[in-house]
Amino acid sequence: MSDKETDDYYEHQLVMFESPGWKYFTDQVRDMRAATDTLKGVTLEKLVFNQGELSIMDWILNWPSAVRMAYQTKDAKPEAEPEVDPEG
Repeated sequence: MSDKETDDYYEHQLVMFESPGWKYFTDQVRDMRAATDTLKGVTLEKLVFNQGELSIMDWILNWPSAVRMAYQTKDAKPEAEPEVDPEG
């Protein structure tokens, strides 16, 4: 992607995260997560399934933070590795 396309990608997501629709969606995900995060009557198979569901819900709920961090640091240059003297 070009720099412009990358900027557009992040900026459109940031706008989406501020929308009422995103808030409604994440409120529903939080409710679903609370209902799923229980051991009441859970079999081993259901436990494994629930772990997968919780992982996906956590990814959705953490997505805005990950996008904001990536957008803020996308132009940062990595720090140079310190030189190591091979002879100690």
